[in-house]
Amino acid sequence: MEYTVESAMGSKFRRAAMLTVFIIILLLAAILITVTNIGGNEAGIVEKKFGGGSLPQGRILAVKGENGIQAQVLTPGWHFFYWPWQYTITKIPVIEVKDGHVGLVQAADGRSLPVNTIYAPEWDQPDKMLSAEYFLGDGEGYKGPQLTVLKPGKYRINPRLFTITDAPVTNVRVGTVAVIKSNVGEQIQTPDRLVEVGQRGIWNKPLNEGQYYLHPTAYEATIIDTRQATISYTPEKETLIKAEAVSPMTVRSIDGFTFPVDIRVTYQIDRDNAPRVVATVGDDAMVLSKLVTTSVRAIFRNNAEKVKALDYVQQRSLQEQQSNTLLKEELAKYGVTLLAVRIGDVGNELTLGTLLKTQTDREIALQQQKTFE
Repeated sequence: MEYTVESAMGSKFRRAAMLTVFIIILLLAAILITVTNIGGNEAGIVEKKFGGGSLPQGRILAVKGENGIQAQVLTPGWHFFYWPWQYTITKIPVIEVKDGHVGLVQAADGRSLPVNTIYAPEWDQPDKMLSAEYFLGDGEGYKGPQLTVLKPGKYRINPRLFTITDAPVTNVRVGTVAVIKSNVGEQIQTPDRLVEVGQRGIWNKPLNEGQYYLHPTAYEATIIDTRQATISYTPEKETLIKAEAVSPMTVRSIDGFTFPVDIRVTYQIDRDNAPRVVATVGDDAMVLSKLVTTSVRAIFRNNAEKVKALDYVQQRSLQEQQSNTLLKEELAKYGVTLLAVRIGDVGNELTLGTLLKTQTDREIALQQQKTFE
């Protein structure tokens, strides 16, 4: 009898043990089908199919567990209890902003932008901005383009909320400065269009050499060369500091002679004057074409119209001095510093050959007369 009882108890124990093992296997199998592994260069986007209720009107992401795409993304590692019949998980690569670029952020959800603004205010902590859960929750982020940009690096973001596009970094090279025209900030009116840094308009202080992570359309940068520039108004082709030779200069004297004048002008834009140059003239190319060349032509032609051709040739140093004074005053109005004006050859055989030959013959005749006397 004792043997029979012990056998029965042993049989029940074995059945219980087998049942326990079976249940454990079932539980493990059930857990395994809920497990998701996110790689180091991946992010997991979670979509909830049911069990959470509908999203609030106008929202595209779930912040409080509603049905639909969840705001929070899965980070690298193992994640459990995402039942396949309730959740769909999509693995996406992380967003990378490469060196020499910034990432421009556009938010598809959030509060409406304040009146008279184009960009959402800058975030003190960009990492918090990139958390969709915080952005749509306690962060109270704004929908639309963000003033905050992403520096080079890898970012794990929710692509249903944020769209990232690359743009070149604002790179200010040696010998140049960047003048910023800001499209954000407090808007004020000034007589010279220059404003303090942080206000809307052309900043009165330029950026020195270096790399700046700025939104390129919110902060438009004009690069100004602060090195000396020598411009040669001559048909000769030379190696110059900042520009090739431009079209030659021709003038007309009071006695009707039209002849070329070989002119070289050296000027410079000081760092502190660069904002005024941008506000009044424009970039380097416009300084040359709209200011320097225009002023040089006007001043030299006006001076030539007051003297005879022969006097212009003989008084080259005087013409150089007068032109230097007038040109310096004109360029200074726009923040450009004139360093030198040089006059080379005046006229040529084609334009002044007859006049110069007549003058030479006259001098020879005078010398012969003196010798005879």
